[in-house]
Amino acid sequence: MIQASDTLVRLNEIIKKKRIRIPGFQLTDEGILFALNQGGLSEDTLSKFNRLLEAYQSGQQIYGSHFNNPLLIRLIESFLVFARSTAESTIPLTASTESNPLTTLARNTNEQLFLNNISSAETPLAPFLGVLKPNQVASLFKWKTKKGKNRTVVLPEPVENGAFLPYTYISWTVEKRMYLVTKRDNLLMGLEMSFSQLKPRGNVPRMGLCDFCHGQYKIHETASITARVPTSKLPPYQSYKSVGRYICVDHVSCNQKLYSSNKADRIAQFVESVNQNTPLIL
Repeated sequence: MIQASDTLVRLNEIIKKKRIRIPGFQLTDEGILFALNQGGLSEDTLSKFNRLLEAYQSGQQIYGSHFNNPLLIRLIESFLVFARSTAESTIPLTASTESNPLTTLARNTNEQLFLNNISSAETPLAPFLGVLKPNQVASLFKWKTKKGKNRTVVLPEPVENGAFLPYTYISWTVEKRMYLVTKRDNLLMGLEMSFSQLKPRGNVPRMGLCDFCHGQYKIHETASITARVPTSKLPPYQSYKSVGRYICVDHVSCNQKLYSSNKADRIAQFVESVNQNTPLIL
């Protein structure tokens, strides 16, 4: 369950950083909390709103100036207008004031505008992995040991904690294995590969080229991965075929280049080519 206090903290951080202001009656923290707790918004709406605030903060932290989404700013502004109209509708009537049906109409209109902006703000975040369920990620890597027992997969901490992942793919290593998770058309795909980190030779600097983002890194920042191709299309005498690539050790820096160059589909293409045993040119 999302706590309103957590949403308030995220909201205030973004409002202060982006200097968001709306004309007229200024809201206090108590007014925002009142709108979150007693504004009539559903739990699903509050959860989506909190997730979008988290996504905005994560995207700014990872991509900096490359991640500038006016739809999210518009979402925050529409919520502040909704919260203000909610607070105004609860002001006690005095002898000199009369009930105005336009106040209720304005509140309902502002609520609908806020809900519409939630739907609009979710669209640009679709390429990102978002929040992944641990059991969903673990189900992508169901393997058995030689003794027939199920082998559990060690998941990275952000997946275990349910954090928002502003990445087109994530990768992590366990001993000499690398696990990669990405998605296409809202479908998660996983790939397990052998992993070997390249090492420099002597004091002479060597550079490696990532096949995904085409970024050039020092040799120790690049890794060699090898994945097995399914044998469904191979001749009977050939048991398996391997596909090798050089990629970034740090998936965060790789995602930064993929995002800025708008070439995030390369990861999904690579995973599909391995799973379908089709030629691939990145």
